[in-house]
Amino acid sequence: MQSARCTRNGSVYHAQQLTGLPNDDLSQRRHHLVCPECGGPAFYRKESQNGRDACFGARPHASGCSLKAAQATFQASGQADAYAAQMARTERIVVDFEYGAHPSQDQPITAGGWHSPRIHSDVLSGSGAGSTTATHVRLRPLLRLLMALPALSSSEQWVDVPDMGTFKVADFFSPFERLAELPGCRYLGTFGKIQSAWLAPLEEALWLNSGQPDDPGICVPRPLIPALVERFQIGDASDLAGANVLVFGILRTSQHGKKYLLLDDLNHITVVLPDDQQAF
Repeated sequence: MQSARCTRNGSVYHAQQLTGLPNDDLSQRRHHLVCPECGGPAFYRKESQNGRDACFGARPHASGCSLKAAQATFQASGQADAYAAQMARTERIVVDFEYGAHPSQDQPITAGGWHSPRIHSDVLSGSGAGSTTATHVRLRPLLRLLMALPALSSSEQWVDVPDMGTFKVADFFSPFERLAELPGCRYLGTFGKIQSAWLAPLEEALWLNSGQPDDPGICVPRPLIPALVERFQIGDASDLAGANVLVFGILRTSQHGKKYLLLDDLNHITVVLPDDQQAF
């Protein structure tokens, strides 16, 4: 959408009006943007190097809002149904953190980064007697599934997460908006849309925010930032506005009460920038 209202001053801005603003002024406005019609939380995306104009997006618009963009969704493409059918045959999800690795010979890829071997249950704790169907999945297709099928995050299936443990899917995966309701110090996979990102000089960290500054977010320590930027082809922090993200880590609470996940391994995150979401 081309316009958004700033709740801080009540003004409605066209996207081009924010282009070229000093970073401090832009930061003050972008944390207070809403859809001018339905009031849904909004985010600003600057113009891109490939020619995309500056614009606003909402996360999401309210039902019935006329500004809700008509877009090709994962569900409409029919892929969600295919993955849902695959999940119906799966008793256990095994997360594959091997970014960019080639599938092994005994785990032929079935669709978009998914493997479905038959494995012996004694390899996986708590699986009982006999054999179990385990679906191995890398982070990008897993994020795609979580975003397209929200009911998956309430599933009673099991998920094996290397170096973290085995969990009920319903107890492990959480959308951004639910993090504020959860206790700290627990392993989680959180997913959702980034509203804004900013580099905190004093903390030497990049913050990926799900909403207002006090809303849940992801903290990327400075040593991981260069590799994150290179891997996901990020120009600057503003490119992350509107991106989809999935990250694994321990839920923490700051001194000011902000819930966040601290990224400690680059293989524990995947980012899909706005320009890539049509293919995503």
